[in-house]
Amino acid sequence: MKSERSVRGRSFSSDISAAPLPGALAPEGSFSDRLSGKAKRAILVALLTVLAVEALWAWPWSRDMVVQPIVRPLLLMLRAAPGAVAISSEAPMPRAVAERELRSPLAATPENLEAGKKLFAIYCATCHGAAGRGDGPVAGGALQPTDLTSRIAQQRSDGYLYATIRNGGVGMPQYHEALSPRERWQVVAFVRSLARK
Repeated sequence: MKSERSVRGRSFSSDISAAPLPGALAPEGSFSDRLSGKAKRAILVALLTVLAVEALWAWPWSRDMVVQPIVRPLLLMLRAAPGAVAISSEAPMPRAVAERELRSPLAATPENLEAGKKLFAIYCATCHGAAGRGDGPVAGGALQPTDLTSRIAQQRSDGYLYATIRNGGVGMPQYHEALSPRERWQVVAFVRSLARK
């Protein structure tokens, strides 16, 4: 039985016999039971697509706070650009030049040796060992720190040792940010004292 109604000038027809009777129960079974296999697969593909797009959208930007340009412990610090003028610290000097030109301004007094020993324990002993023999806790494998008590190390000038501490070397971080010039010279004095032990 068909009925026709008009609402605001538009006419609608409906099949009254297809409409459920008031109080009639909905067909039994859940929503997923009433879906065909193709419909279930289409919904599953759509959900997986949405999840994949969300995952791709979040990567790698979701790691911005983890992976960013920061100074991590024992990484090399950025070097000054060639020709840059140092305004708050000394200008960088290659080891070969420092070896020829720099001389320690500090005497090997007990105070300077004790300060150098404390700084060495903080910054150097991890690799070089407490006695400076290159046997620190992280030494071994690919990392073979220099034995600072060896004849070769002790033959280097104070300027060379100072520049190595300041600028770093192969496998050694630079300490120009961590140690003041006076502290570097105190470490050099302590390194010199290791040969006498």
